[in-house]
Amino acid sequence: MPRHSLSERIYAGLLRAYPRAFRARYEDEMVLLFGDQLRDARGANGAGGVATTWFRTLLDLVSSALGEHLRRDRIMAQSLATFEPTRSMRLLGTLAMIGGLLLIGVYFWTGLFAGPDNIIRLVLFALAGPAVSLALYRRQAAVAPQLALVATAIVVIAGLWYVTSNVFALNAARPWAGPGGLVYSLSSMSLFLSAAVFGVSALRIGAAWRGMTRWIAAIARIAAVILVIGGPLGALGDDRWGFTDNAEFGAVITQVALLGVFLTGAGWALLGAILVFGGRGREDDRAAA
Repeated sequence: MPRHSLSERIYAGLLRAYPRAFRARYEDEMVLLFGDQLRDARGANGAGGVATTWFRTLLDLVSSALGEHLRRDRIMAQSLATFEPTRSMRLLGTLAMIGGLLLIGVYFWTGLFAGPDNIIRLVLFALAGPAVSLALYRRQAAVAPQLALVATAIVVIAGLWYVTSNVFALNAARPWAGPGGLVYSLSSMSLFLSAAVFGVSALRIGAAWRGMTRWIAAIARIAAVILVIGGPLGALGDDRWGFTDNAEFGAVITQVALLGVFLTGAGWALLGAILVFGGRGREDDRAAA
């Protein structure tokens, strides 16, 4: 099938992320559909529409391509009627659990991320949010595509921004100081604030836990509320703004910030655990849509 535009050729190349058998069956139709969507978006909203279409497409490609490689069959197991996590969702849930538990560990040991080898632990906890948001994106997008796209984009960009800023700050004793300190600090704050954004959007959309058992759905809602509360509190711990160094209130703010870190970690860990262990309840105990 001829590719007449650069965007279609790039997209066709990205489809190599899918298994060969899947590409052989669906590649031409997917490229044709993408080309039509891109032209419609350009005609309606110009460059902004093109950027939005590309971002939505890339999110869907990452999530679905991983699922196609890991599922025993090629049928999408998740739906809004039942909650049966795919292998890719369980893999992302495992990553979120590890990252969330690392954040919880900071509450008990503030030196957890100290030392030259801390980058691995930093990456793991920074990717907890993106892992959960990507795992649940397609379920949420089926109900509220724009809100799901915005919330997922914020969480993913915040996580990647934080990881990138930490890579560049590896050898800095005080990475929040100096010329790049503002960028580092904003990335740290955005990481926690994005957790609150995801919690609000998940509570608003509600599709993330449709089909779960009643108990698991209740835990998921609690986890979302925890993220809404913990994210802003965790953002207070950024050193650049001097909140924790205040002579009068510094000690209190430090404890509040640590509590926020704990809550954020707990929220991501709970949602990760649901992705890993969920979907095994009795059908007659499913939560109402």
